[in-house]
Amino acid sequence: MQYIYLSIDNIPTVNNFLTIDPGYNTAIIRWKKISGMSVKFNYWLHKPIKFEINSMPKILTLWSMFDCYLKCNTDDESPVIEYVYIEGTSLYQENLTSLASASKGYLFELTGLTYGYIRICQQYGISCKIIKPNEWKGQMSKDAVKGKIKRKFPHLDFKNEHIMDAFAMGVSIVENWRETK
Repeated sequence: MQYIYLSIDNIPTVNNFLTIDPGYNTAIIRWKKISGMSVKFNYWLHKPIKFEINSMPKILTLWSMFDCYLKCNTDDESPVIEYVYIEGTSLYQENLTSLASASKGYLFELTGLTYGYIRICQQYGISCKIIKPNEWKGQMSKDAVKGKIKRKFPHLDFKNEHIMDAFAMGVSIVENWRETK
C-alpha cells in the first residue's frame, strides 16, 4: 500500500486512525504518525457493483468490503488501527439536495451504513466517534474546505469529493480545526 507523506504543524498524539466519509462511494483515509511533525496517509474508495433492485445489496457489499479492509489492511509497518472517525449524517433544511435525499430515504440508508461500520469496528475492538459535518468544518462550504486544503497542500489533487472530505476531516482532527474528542 502506497503512502503519501505530509508535514503538519502541531500534531497531537496521533498514532494510527481512520477518517471515513460514508456513502455508496465510501472514502477511507488511513493516518499514521511517523515522527514529531510528520504523518503519512493512504486512501481507499469503496465502490461496490451497481445494483438495480434495491440498496440493501449495496450496503451489505460495503459492510463486507469494510470488514475486509480492517482485517486485511495490515503489514509489518502498519500497527493496529486505534481509532475511527466517521462523518455523521445531517439534514439541512435549507439545502434542496439534503431534503431530496431525505425524502427518498437515502439519509436513513446512510445512517444505517454508518452504524454498520461502527458495529464492524466494535467487533475488532476499535473505538469510534461520529463527527457531524459542522463539528469538523464549522460552517465552511465544500468549496471553502477544498480551498483551505488546496492552499495548505497544493501538491495534492483529489479527484473524488468523498476522498477530499475524508482527508479534510482528518486534517481538521490533527490540526484541531474544531474540538473533536
